[in-house]
Amino acid sequence: MALLGAASAAAPSNARAQSSAPDTALNKMEPPKPQRADSVQARIGRGDVMPSIEIGDSYTFDRETLFRTGALTVGDLLDRIPTITAFRSGWLAAPQTVAYGGDFSRVRLFIDGIELDDLEARNGAAPDVHSFPIWALERLTLVRTASELRIEMRSWEYRLTVPYTRVDVLTGDLSTTLYRVFYGKRYYNGTGLQIAAQQYGVTDTRYGGGGDQFAILGRYGVARELWSVDATALRTNSTRTVTQRFFGGQFLPGYRAANTLGYLRAAVGREGSGPFIQLIASTQLLKENSLGVDSAGANRFGFPRDTVDTLASTTQYVATAGFDRYGGRLRLIERYRRRLGRGYSSPSATFDVTRGLLAINALAERDEYAGLTRLEVGGRLTPLPLVSVAGYVGQRAGFGDPAPEHIRQPSSRSARVEGGIRLLSRGPWATVGFVTRDTAVLVPPAVFDSAFTTIPVARQSGATVGLRGALRYGFSIDASGTKWRYPGPYTPEYQAHADVRYFTQWLSRFPNGNFSFLVQPTLDYRSGVVFPTLDADRATIPAHAYSILVELRILRAVVSYQQRNVTAVQYDQIAGYLLPRPLNVYGVRWYFFN
Repeated sequence: MALLGAASAAAPSNARAQSSAPDTALNKMEPPKPQRADSVQARIGRGDVMPSIEIGDSYTFDRETLFRTGALTVGDLLDRIPTITAFRSGWLAAPQTVAYGGDFSRVRLFIDGIELDDLEARNGAAPDVHSFPIWALERLTLVRTASELRIEMRSWEYRLTVPYTRVDVLTGDLSTTLYRVFYGKRYYNGTGLQIAAQQYGVTDTRYGGGGDQFAILGRYGVARELWSVDATALRTNSTRTVTQRFFGGQFLPGYRAANTLGYLRAAVGREGSGPFIQLIASTQLLKENSLGVDSAGANRFGFPRDTVDTLASTTQYVATAGFDRYGGRLRLIERYRRRLGRGYSSPSATFDVTRGLLAINALAERDEYAGLTRLEVGGRLTPLPLVSVAGYVGQRAGFGDPAPEHIRQPSSRSARVEGGIRLLSRGPWATVGFVTRDTAVLVPPAVFDSAFTTIPVARQSGATVGLRGALRYGFSIDASGTKWRYPGPYTPEYQAHADVRYFTQWLSRFPNGNFSFLVQPTLDYRSGVVFPTLDADRATIPAHAYSILVELRILRAVVSYQQRNVTAVQYDQIAGYLLPRPLNVYGVRWYFFN
């Protein structure tokens, strides 16, 4: 799905995480009449994420910008990021996996400081990210270090005492229907209630792979200036029908599961101006009750034989101590998990500082759960307003006996360096970069085919180019490309994304900002990708996929239309699973204050 382009005005290079796209509505939700001075209540929870070191705008999306990207899944959001490759087998209900330089084990997801574990044993160490509801987020930050991609998320938080309601309705091809509802209310004593839900359904009669999902978020808590306590639950029920491949071979079995994340959180102290402590006790539960596949079904469809339902859970306790002063931030974290009667300790520390022309951040972690130690150091220097350089170096080493689904990884070093020149004053940044990593053991995206194999690979390196930022007269651009030196398993030789957007609020006619219009065409290209199997390698079909996004806002209602694969190209991202032909999705997002 098409994403919004770069910011309408490129931000200073030494700024902290910012949105990479302008809003098509007002940035702040404002109630229709003046409120008391204490109408904005204190924040629930503490502990902002380590900022991403990028030239120009970082890949951070606030709540309003996230909705306006048009992305419905995490994979949709990642297609524009250099060195990141998202794979899917179909439309909305299909699984999605994400690789960083061809390595699925280098992608990690966090929400509110809790690391999300994929408890589905069939997926191995390549987690399926499609079911995570990005609609339930307040902010999403993509942190590209030298060794991994950290997807840092904060769940939706409402802070006004005026009750807030929102309704989104989308429909489109392949019998797509999607509904969202939100309700939030904070009281003058600091307590707050939030409820949100999303439901969608899709049907694909060509090759299958349709399904539906119902997800709900609930939170109740209280926050004062120096402390907060809350309880949060997020539950997702998903189904998927059998997905066929156009050349035959192993099909993707049907699936039905419920994934539940719940946690209690308490925080004391000031974030941003002094020390604080935050404690979280969480549990994550997967209950899978798909139809079992007996020997006859396995022989007929090529499914892996499976007759046992899955019930898996993990408990995670997170203690964070933080200190902010003089532009620097220090976080000391202890993450302790319990799974299958065994405990895993994962202490870590992060530090970042932004002072004038220089930004630095560092991370150190000893992760018993994944069986890895990680060291990362990154920095950005902007000696002139139109010149900037940035980079990361990192090292990770395998140790111990990791948790189920993880494999022992070899020790390796990685690096990412980038230089940029800003074109014109407040114009876009033109960048060139280089990435490299040592030998690795690539885990397969087994969710798509159990025949995909784990394979060791030699050193890999690649080059990146980019052009991101504002042009003139309401136009902006977001273009990037990656070329890997050694195309191989799960790694396309070439990958590119480009979108040009036009955005206007027509302030000469609507000076109060109650109108906006956006149009954005997008191009995505990916060369063929090899998937090694036990019998023979299979490759995907190279393709250019064009998309378009159009949005019109009047007051608090946004009418949205987008079309994927405008030219009806036949292509796949997983060998044999064809993606949809032209796909139209349209609807309205509308919020109001009760």
